[in-house]
Amino acid sequence: MLRPLRTYEPPTTHHRPTRTAPRPTLVTVLPPDEPEAPPPLTGPIAWRLLSAVLETLDGRRTMPQLRGLVADSVHDAIRREVHGHGHGHCVRTEDRQIWRLHRVRACHPAPGVVELAGTAGRGRRIRALAARAEQRGTRWICTEFAIVGDG
Repeated sequence: MLRPLRTYEPPTTHHRPTRTAPRPTLVTVLPPDEPEAPPPLTGPIAWRLLSAVLETLDGRRTMPQLRGLVADSVHDAIRREVHGHGHGHCVRTEDRQIWRLHRVRACHPAPGVVELAGTAGRGRRIRALAARAEQRGTRWICTEFAIVGDG
């Protein structure tokens, strides 16, 4: 046997008062535009940076090719080293022993700073390298460079 259901809707004679307070508005806050960051100084980029410096030191790369890769102080030190040895221009590699980069390790002591340590050889001699790169705008710039025990 079927029976009719009771009414589930509230009676229409009672209605709620309307709201007088304004509804809150949603505001979207976007972060400020940040300048484009350089790619992280990963192994391949660090390798190319140190290789460029070594190639300049042994005459396979010209000094102007380092502009934009190294700080002015590093550029000046390399220029003094290169001109002191009399090969301020590219030389044939078979005329002299060249630097070969063996290893590079990176450490990030602070945001926008990478310290590099590595080894490189020239002939049978292996030397330690130390370098520091800093983020400048959208680029990484080598701000310190040293070949340990060379001289």
